[in-house]
Amino acid sequence: MNTRESLVIENLQQIRRLVDACLSSLQDPAELTGASENLPKAESGSPELPMEMDFGTPVRPFMKKHERLSGTRKFVVMLAWMAKGNTEVDVKLSELESLWGAMEAILGRTFNRRLTSEAKDEDWVESRKHGYYNLRPSWKQALLAE
Repeated sequence: MNTRESLVIENLQQIRRLVDACLSSLQDPAELTGASENLPKAESGSPELPMEMDFGTPVRPFMKKHERLSGTRKFVVMLAWMAKGNTEVDVKLSELESLWGAMEAILGRTFNRRLTSEAKDEDWVESRKHGYYNLRPSWKQALLAE
C-alpha cells in the first residue's frame, strides 16, 4: 500500500469516527430512522422547530446565535438559557434583567418589561409567582423566524 492509499484510508477512518460520534450523540432515535411524524412542527411551509439547544454554552455565545430575533423572542431565549429549557424552573425577573443589562451590546437594546407581557401574550412564558417567570411548553415557537 502506498502513502496516498494510506492517507485516504486514514481520512476515511477519521470520517467514520466523526459519523459514529455524531450518531451516538443524538438523543432522539427517531432522527436516526427518519421517523419524525410525531415531532412538533411549525405551520406548513415553515421550518421545523429547533428541538435541541445546548444550554451548556456560555450565555454570550448562546444569545449571539439568536441575535436576529426580536426583543420579546430574545427575552424568551434568555429565560430558556437561565432555566436550561425546563418549564418547571422559576427564574427571578431581577436576575434576568441584570444579565440582560450586562449583555446590551449583544442584545441590541435595553430591557423593557413590555417584553414580558408580549411573551405572556404569545403563551411562551408565564408568571406563577410575582417577580418570577417560567417557560411555557410552547416556548420553542419563539425561536422561529418572524
